[in-house]
Amino acid sequence: MYKITTGAHTYTIELDGDQAKIDGDPVHLDLITLGHRQYHLLLDKRSYNIEIVSHEATSGQAVIKVNNKTISLEVSTELDELLKKMGLDKQAESKSQDIEAPMPGLILDINVAEGQEVQKGDKLLILEAMKMENVIKSPGSGKVKKIMVKQGESVELGQKLVLFE
Repeated sequence: MYKITTGAHTYTIELDGDQAKIDGDPVHLDLITLGHRQYHLLLDKRSYNIEIVSHEATSGQAVIKVNNKTISLEVSTELDELLKKMGLDKQAESKSQDIEAPMPGLILDINVAEGQEVQKGDKLLILEAMKMENVIKSPGSGKVKKIMVKQGESVELGQKLVLFE
């Protein structure tokens, strides 16, 4: 499932082979790759030449040309939508080095100590939420200034967990 937003319009697209549903309505797609990032699409007896000008996977922002008309889009997948629903997308958008709880939950384990140097991607702690264990990783390199929670403690969405120097 893909969610495509352009301007004020949002479309839901489900793909299954050459069968698809756009906003729940079945359509037949005939898509041919012409070259790198270039495609030809037949949809409901209409012809479209499509070129992907740019696509930023982390933000979902894309620019495409459809029959030489430039269109800006935001593309999200089913996983992106689930992460938004769970509040996990807010962590990625945060400008601060401090780690906040991406959702309410229970601290199962703390894998760092105050004063410890960490690298981007190092496991900081494990947060249990919705019966799932979520590994909270360091967004960058730095030194742990203060750990604001204890193992076994319940936390709320947005609560500070780890502070960096």
